[in-house]
Amino acid sequence: MRNLLIFSFISLFLISCQKEEQKEQANEPIVMEGDAYGSTFRIVYYSYDKNFNEDIQDILEEFDHSVNTYIPTSILTKFNESENGSSADRMLLELFSISRNYNTKTNGFYDPSVSPLSDLWGFSSKGIKNSPTEQQVDSVMKFIGLKNISILENSLSKTDPRVALSFNAITGYVNDEVAKFLDSKKVESYLIEIGGEMIAKGKKPNGDAWTIGIDEPIENAEERVLNSVLELNNEAMATSGNYRKFHIDEETGQKIVHTMNPKTGYPEVSPLLSASVIAPSCAEADATATALMAMGLDKALEYIPTRPELKFYLIWSDENGNFMNKAFNGFELKKNDAE
Repeated sequence: MRNLLIFSFISLFLISCQKEEQKEQANEPIVMEGDAYGSTFRIVYYSYDKNFNEDIQDILEEFDHSVNTYIPTSILTKFNESENGSSADRMLLELFSISRNYNTKTNGFYDPSVSPLSDLWGFSSKGIKNSPTEQQVDSVMKFIGLKNISILENSLSKTDPRVALSFNAITGYVNDEVAKFLDSKKVESYLIEIGGEMIAKGKKPNGDAWTIGIDEPIENAEERVLNSVLELNNEAMATSGNYRKFHIDEETGQKIVHTMNPKTGYPEVSPLLSASVIAPSCAEADATATALMAMGLDKALEYIPTRPELKFYLIWSDENGNFMNKAFNGFELKKNDAE
């Protein structure tokens, strides 16, 4: 009996030590960072017993293989170059389905079929650097719109060979995929930042919230300047802006921004500089932020009250060039420094 008690004591001691060791490990974050989709990513999570970086890398590579249009062999590239459509994998079909949903929710201002317009206005190697003519815009507009694409079993079909898709404005989808994976592994605390889009869960082991920053919309800034910071907890945020990605018409000197208005075929000219959206999923936050930029300031201000379930933060320029900003629907800003 005495030996049994000693054995039980030793077992309990070892289990207690193991739990303490796991607790110490969980207090140290696992950090994964690198380059992805023409930008960078940084994923931080706390796990008691396992490093999931290889699994996360597999998800990032699956997304690349599926919808990265800069990869000639991606499934989406094959669709864009096809005559009538092509086969599609799980990610492409899901992205197209949720894009149709967000297209409806944003009154058509989020539209992944505007890729040919971006090319026309000079935002790809195929494009021109001068503004296209009205006739050229009208010609491209004939095959813009999700009505030109259909799902047929495990494939996508299109009505015209020139129809093309780009999901660069909804890459927050891959943040959601990584989050779903970490959730399945019972990870209770993480911050996933990919290309500036973010999704967070829980708090750090010391009780601190995940704190992130929103950039000041300064053109050609050599260093990051924060406009404001906020805390994320079990929600996602995306920011879209026109202050970094633009070019100058070589003939007129006019600034041409990259956000296309899918209703007019022209880059949206507006005082709106930056739109941030907090939503349950990173895909919805990303698509909605892009839609707000396509709407322009006036339409964005009209749209926001129709979406009380989302939180918004807009930055725009007044007639004197001063930055103006406003938070909507409980978008709470903090005073402390972003981490």
